[in-house]
Amino acid sequence: MLLVDILAQPDKTLTNELLSLSQLRAAGYNPSVSYEATEPLLQAQAYGLSKYKEPGEEAANTLIVLNANHLADDRAERIRNLKLCDNADVLLSAPDLDVNSHISLKNKYAIITGRTVSYLPSVTAGEAKHCATVSCGAPLNNLSNTKVPLCVLSPNISEDNQIWALQALSIDKQFDLRIITTGEGKQRLRGLLGNAPKIFHYSELSAVDLSCAQGILVVGQAPKKNSIAQAILMNSFVNGSVTINCSNAQLPPIDSAAVVGPHDLVHLPGYLQTSILPSLQILQEKSRQAIKPHLHSLQNVLAPMLGEPERSRAEDTSRTGEKKILFVPTNGVGLGHAQRCSIVASELHQQSMVNFAAFPSCIPMLTRYGFDTVPLVSRSAQLATPYANDLVNYHRIAANLNKGDTLVFDGGYVFDSIYRNIYEKQLHAIWIRRGLWQNTQNNSVALDREKAFNKVIVPLEALDALNQTISTGDHVYEVGPIAQHLELDVSQQQQIRARLAQQFQTPFRKLVVSMLGGGVAADRSAQLNTLCSYFEQQNDILHLVVIWPTAQVNPALYTWQNTKIVKTHHALPLIKSCDLLVSAVGYNTFHDVLYNAIPTLFVPQMASFMDDQAARATTASEAGLALDVEPTDFESLTYKIDEGLCPQTQASLTSALQSFNLPERGNQAAAEIISGAHNEHQ
Repeated sequence: MLLVDILAQPDKTLTNELLSLSQLRAAGYNPSVSYEATEPLLQAQAYGLSKYKEPGEEAANTLIVLNANHLADDRAERIRNLKLCDNADVLLSAPDLDVNSHISLKNKYAIITGRTVSYLPSVTAGEAKHCATVSCGAPLNNLSNTKVPLCVLSPNISEDNQIWALQALSIDKQFDLRIITTGEGKQRLRGLLGNAPKIFHYSELSAVDLSCAQGILVVGQAPKKNSIAQAILMNSFVNGSVTINCSNAQLPPIDSAAVVGPHDLVHLPGYLQTSILPSLQILQEKSRQAIKPHLHSLQNVLAPMLGEPERSRAEDTSRTGEKKILFVPTNGVGLGHAQRCSIVASELHQQSMVNFAAFPSCIPMLTRYGFDTVPLVSRSAQLATPYANDLVNYHRIAANLNKGDTLVFDGGYVFDSIYRNIYEKQLHAIWIRRGLWQNTQNNSVALDREKAFNKVIVPLEALDALNQTISTGDHVYEVGPIAQHLELDVSQQQQIRARLAQQFQTPFRKLVVSMLGGGVAADRSAQLNTLCSYFEQQNDILHLVVIWPTAQVNPALYTWQNTKIVKTHHALPLIKSCDLLVSAVGYNTFHDVLYNAIPTLFVPQMASFMDDQAARATTASEAGLALDVEPTDFESLTYKIDEGLCPQTQASLTSALQSFNLPERGNQAAAEIISGAHNEHQ
């Protein structure tokens, strides 16, 4: 067993330590990690370290101590208590020490461990010798197999003309461009270029996941002391990419194998067209031939000290057998997202390959649809950190996916559990992203993570005035609204109403259904109490409050005689049989109303993180397809109920809904996009 000891210091980010671990794992080793943090870990550190198991009962035959020069008494005591084989090798990584300090430190660790101690050689290039970096990597997820992967590493963005050169490359259809820069550089580039280019900062993902494969790596500025940039450079070289040196410095040890490019990036697009693309395959072959004599690789540096890897890179990235399609609906409790995903998944022909990962509130519904579901952990104030639940979900999703599987995400924000798994598992990722975001929302962070997805499916709004363009590109696919449709004739509707009267022992002439949500996004108890009070005075009306089975119910609602609580995942037969629906204006319900011609009074729910329900309600009302009322206008609420139950209004709404030219539903089209993307990578 290989054991790595880490000390997390309060003024450090563990950048080099995590780099070493990820490179070792990519090389085929499975290191266990012993670490001590003097302060709580940052979020990125927590995700990075969580991938490595803690030391167990098995004794380690090799111990690597990173940043070994930080040796306080508590660390010495912890290392002394580690389980090591009698003949275990102890390897130290301690950069920037003079000869005497090296000798002294080596002797200290020999006394602590009682073993022979050696220094772990740095296999990075140039001056980046902060940690041992195994030169190996895996390809970053490509948006298209028809494009040439092009990675620009450490561009000089101090001048605007350099940035416009990058923009020109980002819109070139021949390239799948990634730009890797500092956090500050990414912020500047996004401010000028928007979300269209795929821009990463050095620590956004591991160096393995950021490395280019079988493409072109352009080095804008020599990495020098940047160990992550050095690792990306070496990994990309190993992965068979052509390295173009546009810096003013050498790139040891591969400088002789790199192609010299223009120092000014303004000339880069033309240089690629005339000098690189026509000879790309020849240059790639030259790079492959240049690896052995020039690269300080795992085989000739670390293998003699660490032993042969437990697995090869080929085994780790192989894609054999039938691949899975995992749907991950999220945000809040995720019920609306889960329902939309289940509608699309039901249209897929590869039913045996379809699974879900969803919150517990969604599982009963998905089970009824026949889908196996992995339970995710909901956010809770009881957890130690805000991201603690997502960290658990990160591992649950990873445990249920293999490299090359397909992940279909439906939600507004791409959490780290999704984002990291896409790259680490090399998934074929698809984002089902409904639109109608509020104008006041800042979704730049969410849109930045669109770059992880091979395809984005945008279910359109049925009313064209509501559609908005959030992002463009040949990876964005618009489909018709995703909605349910249920055929119920008059006799079937009457049977449902008769069963309700019998079940609740409440004869009625008119049926009103309220679906205002479960209170996750906005508290609707005031509106419900207003409705219940009103219907209590109407002896010929039965009022059903329909909610999800997992939603919490205010006990006061059970005291009303003419109001009954119905918990169900299948509300469509009820609302199809009612005289009037009083409803929030979420995507699913809104389109179920339109495609099933249900007379409705819309009461929008509005929260800062939600889509624009008020716009849906207003647009439908102005088109004569529904009634609407402001959520805080209690006085108008009962008047609107009276108006909605008026036979003339109901006839007008029903006629308008039935005659309105709705676009074709996109259920099958979305399924075909997912199926096509999945099949083309088998």
